[in-house]
This record gives sequence, structure tokens and C-alpha cells, in this order.
Amino acid sequence: MQFRRTNTAVRALIRWGRVNGREFPWRTTDSAYLLSLAEVLLRKTRAEAVTAVYKQLIHYYPTPHELLVAPDVELSGIVGHLGLPIERLRQLRIVAVHFATTERSGPPPLGPYATSAVSLSQGGFGAPVDGNIARLMGRVLGLRLDRGELRKNRAVQSAVSKLFDVAVHRGLGREAFHALLDVAASHCTRSKPSCSTCPLKPQCHWAKENHSVPRRSRSEARSRARVEKSLERSPPVNPWRLSGHRLLP
Repeated sequence: MQFRRTNTAVRALIRWGRVNGREFPWRTTDSAYLLSLAEVLLRKTRAEAVTAVYKQLIHYYPTPHELLVAPDVELSGIVGHLGLPIERLRQLRIVAVHFATTERSGPPPLGPYATSAVSLSQGGFGAPVDGNIARLMGRVLGLRLDRGELRKNRAVQSAVSKLFDVAVHRGLGREAFHALLDVAASHCTRSKPSCSTCPLKPQCHWAKENHSVPRRSRSEARSRARVEKSLERSPPVNPWRLSGHRLLP
């Protein structure tokens, strides 16, 4: 994505986001502590499912000091149904120790994506690339790779970095980040992308070339091939035997 086109993409995202962006409680704070809690909860989980849990968590543990002394059983009772209970509990402890034992205001060590996301949401620089952002940016660039490969792809990472670099220098990093997440969730879905109304359509190679559902991933293709192969090996089934009819001699 060239710099000129990156400027255009940022403007399109901001315009779209101000009209169509989703509203979540963690998007209204610049507290690194609260933003870090949100990132722990959002890991591999739909944002809509996190809202109630986030509100409950910050109600009982509004400060890192209170979170630090919270019993594991209480925390598990709040966040457990989101899945990944052991990993979330471990990361909540990291957040608590990070903010309660020092006067730090930056993000804790929760991994590259969460660190970048918290930084952007505080007005700093970051280039977060999760599966959804990688899929969207991969289509914009016209790449045909699996989800895991897209996240590690240098062209994808570079394009995301340039986009947020432009946005941050304009004081719009947080807005651009939220808009990109929302476009990925509402338009650039895995199986049914809505190219016609996507704000990034003018920059998107996928929209120009395909206007169709993406091809199956390699894992899906392998699964389909295994099923077809097993069907080929299966002996033919006698419909009369299946229906319970007795075969004539």
C-alpha cells in the first residue's frame, strides 16, 4: 500500500467509523490498566461477548491493587465462561503485578498484539495484527495466503504499520484502529465479505478482482479431500437394504 493510498485509506476509515463504528465500554478510556483488562478478555473472543464480563470485572476490581489480591476462584467465576480460563487468569495476574507494584502507565507484557493495541488506544504508536486485521489487509493487498501466514507476512505487517503511522501522526490512531477492527468484523468476514459497501473498496485488490467468497483455506481443502477420498473407498450401498426391504433371491 503506497503512502498516498494509505492517506486515502485512513480518511475513508475515519469517515466510516464515525458513522458506523461499534460502541464498547473499553473504547472510552485511556487507562492502560482498563485497556489491558479488555485485551485479556478479548483474546480469541467476540467483542460483543466481552462487554458484560468487562463491566463486572472493573466493578469488582477497579484498581490493579484490588485485582492483585483477588482469589483465583473469584476471577475464574467471572471470566471462565469466555474460554481459555487458565491463560486468562495468568494474564490477569500479569496485568495486576505490572500496575500494582510499579507506577507504570504503559502496557504490560501480554504479547505483541495486545501491547500494540493498548499503545494505540492511549494515543501512542502500535501496529497490531490479529487474524481479522491480517485477513482484511491481505485482501486489500491481493494476497492469497492462509490466516497464519497472513499474520506473519511482511507486506501485511508493513501496510498495517504505515496505516497507523499516518493515523497516529494525525492524532487519529485510536479511531483508525477501532474502525479497522469494525470493518473486518462487519464487512471483511471470512466467508461472506461485503465488498460493495466497504470503505476500503477503492484500495482493495480483492474487491476489484473477485467480488466472491474467498477460496477455501488449505486446512478446509485437506478436510474436504479426505472426505471425498473416504467416500470413494466406501463400498456401494444397496438402497433396498437401507430401507429395510428384503432382497429377492
